[in-house]
Amino acid sequence: MSPGVMQTGQHNATSFPSGAMRMTAPKAETRPLLDHFEFPAFPGESHGEGEWSGGAPGVVAGWEVAGYSVVVPSFCAVGLVANALSLLVLVRGAARLKESLYTYLKVLSAADLVTVTLVLLSGLARGVWRDSFSWRCFDAFVHLPVGSISTTVSIATLVVVTVERVAVIRAPVAARSFYCTPTRARSTSVGVLFFAVVFNVPYCLTYAVRDGRIAYGEFAASRYYAIHNWLRLVVLGLLPGVTLLLGNLLLLHSLRQPRSSLLARPRNPNVHNAHA
Repeated sequence: MSPGVMQTGQHNATSFPSGAMRMTAPKAETRPLLDHFEFPAFPGESHGEGEWSGGAPGVVAGWEVAGYSVVVPSFCAVGLVANALSLLVLVRGAARLKESLYTYLKVLSAADLVTVTLVLLSGLARGVWRDSFSWRCFDAFVHLPVGSISTTVSIATLVVVTVERVAVIRAPVAARSFYCTPTRARSTSVGVLFFAVVFNVPYCLTYAVRDGRIAYGEFAASRYYAIHNWLRLVVLGLLPGVTLLLGNLLLLHSLRQPRSSLLARPRNPNVHNAHA
């Protein structure tokens, strides 16, 4: 920082020898891309190229490289194989797996497959490919928005499946005739995808390229971006969590009811005599 210049998060204040101070117009904060959820640097500090752990500029911790280059791809490989096999089985068995549940499972497997693939590439971009500007651009402009969309699709589909299973158990006739149909499942899946794309549009505006560097854009410094992050926490965190908890409790309660009532039901003597 040059003498006589003090930088803050949103304004640049320049001091003069006479002690007068002039405030410039608000300016968006620009920082190098290190992580999607990084903490802001302290005033006057700037991260060096390739610096992750707060060490000397240009120094990258070996455990971080190993984690992103080996550990993350290893876990992602398991997810890739599992989701690919699940999707393959569901697609090949589409002729006989016609219930609405299997439509949702195909959507869930496809969304998770996209998510795991993006996480795998993002790990390599922060590991062995950490010096590549192209892969930094991939992490900022592809992984963040597309990964947010696929994650939203997965969460919303899980909620829809839970609601459908509860409806089938609690009101089987009405659910199977109106709600739990293949046509309804396909239209619901399209609606979920549309909602996921629209809801995650702000993540397409998070970063921008300035002076050959990837930095936070103006929208990311606005209050609307902060509001969206809180809204995302509620819509994709709290509400699905409560829905899944209550839905699974209702499923357990409903599945126990028929068995208990069956055990408590008196045996029909006429049926017993007929078999005798």
